Amino acid sequence: MMLTDTERKVLRILYNLYRHDPAEINLPALERYAQRSPVQLLEALGGLRDKGLIEWDAERGLVRVIYWRAW
Repeated sequence: MMLTDTERKVLRILYNLYRHDPAEINLPALERYAQRSPVQLLEALGGLRDKGLIEWDAERGLVRVIYWRAW
């Protein structure tokens, strides 16, 4: 499974921040950590969700990392 650079970076950050429990995404902090725009982050989150690596509830802003050894 190939991940884009942004998806891989976001997955690593999410794993390090939220690996134990589902948590609310802090988008401004994620922007700062990943050094990506909000549009890029939302695209990466959607791609990771579609690939089954995270569970992401966009309405509530909750994320849970399912699998992190994708790289």
